[in-house]
Amino acid sequence: MLIHINLNTSSYLPEAYAYRDYLVSNNYDVILSESIKSYKPDLIIKFLGFTLNSHSDKKFSIIHEYSSSSVPPFPHFKNYIKKTFNGKPNGRIFLNSFVKNSFGFNDNVPFIYRDMGIDTSFFEIDEKCSLKYDVIYCGFEHIGLKSALLKLVNFKLKIVLVGNFSTDLHNTFKSNIYVTFLGRLNRNDLASIYKSCRYGLNYTPDIFPFNSQTSTKTLEYCAAGLGIISNKYSWIENFMKDRNCNFLWLDNILSRDYIENFEFTTPNLEDLKWDLILKKADFIKFIDQCIFDK
Repeated sequence: MLIHINLNTSSYLPEAYAYRDYLVSNNYDVILSESIKSYKPDLIIKFLGFTLNSHSDKKFSIIHEYSSSSVPPFPHFKNYIKKTFNGKPNGRIFLNSFVKNSFGFNDNVPFIYRDMGIDTSFFEIDEKCSLKYDVIYCGFEHIGLKSALLKLVNFKLKIVLVGNFSTDLHNTFKSNIYVTFLGRLNRNDLASIYKSCRYGLNYTPDIFPFNSQTSTKTLEYCAAGLGIISNKYSWIENFMKDRNCNFLWLDNILSRDYIENFEFTTPNLEDLKWDLILKKADFIKFIDQCIFDK
């Protein structure tokens, strides 16, 4: 069985690589690429987005993956458009029930929930890695991030930023000796950068849908053993309660000493390793069901 996993180079898709590794370990042939060329897969896993291609010719089966609800502006309208025009696949994968319900699918297409997992590399101890930075921020540039960084820089914390950021953010901090921009890194280099830091910054706007969706970076920060600094919103508050951990709220920070003396409690998230997440979701059974449902 040949499975094509449709990559999108503009997005960070750790799940795509986790799917490949898990499927290969279960004796499937897998290709990750942005497009199908000369080969003929039995199944495509496509991360949506919006597409008018419904693959109605049924030369292969297709799974639509919805790892998040649509983002502002007009998220509900975007969800409606995707629901209406993305076509009917052989199966769907949702991050969780919140994402599924935000689209309002009411057909009989098989689906599974697959929450976010964590690569094993983040759990591994790297004895060669020494602390280089105080705080890491890895991810999207949400509105409000600049203000959060300015607050932390005022305490003379060494901050490293991983990802693509605006010209405005670069210009704000380009001459600041406490801020380092690393750009977008190869996914294989992320774990070692995390482990060169003391704290992980999660900044997520308290607006729909961001405030109700799993923060991938927070999970990875925790796996790497970092203390978590975050703004307050519903998902992170629920995560703290569920995992019995203690994170530092940005609004409560009054000084560098306050951060250094704070009693961080970072949860053990080994139950969120990708192989366990996919086993729990009955991923292989679902894949087989979709392949043979042509």
